[in-house]
Amino acid sequence: MSYDAQLREKANQLLENRFSPLKCNKQITLCRQTIDISFSDAILANKYYPALQHLETNNAESADSFSLLVIDIGLLIEKKHRSLAAFLAHFFQNESNNPYQISPGSHYLAFDDFAYYFNHETHWGIWFINQSKDFSQWHFANPFRYFFYNWLLYKNYQLIHAAAITDGKTVVLLSGPSGAGKSTTAIMCLQAGYQLLGDDHCAVSLEISPRVFSLYNTVKLDKNLLVKELHAFKAYANESIHTEQMHKAIINIPKHNEDAMQNNLPLSAVVTIHIHASLEDPVMKKMDKLTALKKLSLSTIEQCPLISRRKVFANIKDIIESTPCYDLTLCANHQKNLTKISDLFYARRINHHSLL
Repeated sequence: MSYDAQLREKANQLLENRFSPLKCNKQITLCRQTIDISFSDAILANKYYPALQHLETNNAESADSFSLLVIDIGLLIEKKHRSLAAFLAHFFQNESNNPYQISPGSHYLAFDDFAYYFNHETHWGIWFINQSKDFSQWHFANPFRYFFYNWLLYKNYQLIHAAAITDGKTVVLLSGPSGAGKSTTAIMCLQAGYQLLGDDHCAVSLEISPRVFSLYNTVKLDKNLLVKELHAFKAYANESIHTEQMHKAIINIPKHNEDAMQNNLPLSAVVTIHIHASLEDPVMKKMDKLTALKKLSLSTIEQCPLISRRKVFANIKDIIESTPCYDLTLCANHQKNLTKISDLFYARRINHHSLL
């Protein structure tokens, strides 16, 4: 029996025979693909699923489907299923020592607190979570991107490390390294009446006219910013993530406004952002394709597994070639920044050269 079949059999036995009273199944549609998710316990499902609820659907857009099991390793140990836990815990060994990562059609990635395995040929995968009691909602949603980085490559989509905002008609991607201000700018846009597809990662279709798809609806923000400036979201200031030194709070967008999350809209511009606090006004410049490729690739590739990076680079190049690109230097005045971002949507309706 192949390892894929052996792992699948044991995981299904676990869900069917040992956790059947608590088993929680959900179905979502992501990037025109149907994903059936089964959780090992209701606690895990209730904590994790709100990050994906905007993707819930009863009508699949595609006949293609994928099954994903989400299992809490710690819960297995607590319930004395130590032999099964030991088998599954092989995924927490060092990646270079894992003999299964070269299995045909399969991919594997492991960290200290979670790991995944999936096979794009059998349309099946499993995600193991360790110490889930310490996870915030954002920490449940965020590792999901590692799974999709590989899986979506085979579905003609590319994950991009960027915030995505929309006026309801087209999408602007705000790219930049961690700390560039993507989440802050995205939530400022939300407060100003725009809608979100995500503050950290989103998926872009690889077609002549790319479209943008949201992944999850949680946003993490600095607590001080919430209290001092984002008054509409003050109530979320105490929902801190478990890594306390990050001093972040979590916002579940549909909980604030169920119409604030959008999905599957055309991409109109890619903008790399950075902050220059001493500037009196934000500065927008057209960016050549090579520079845009370097910046967007560096921001995205560092987030994805090594095995996929060449393909990711090629995908980003295709997206850049078909999309207007800009560099935006933000100033300390949020209202001025919002005005400049609004120009992106206005210029899209006229001519993108009017931005410059």
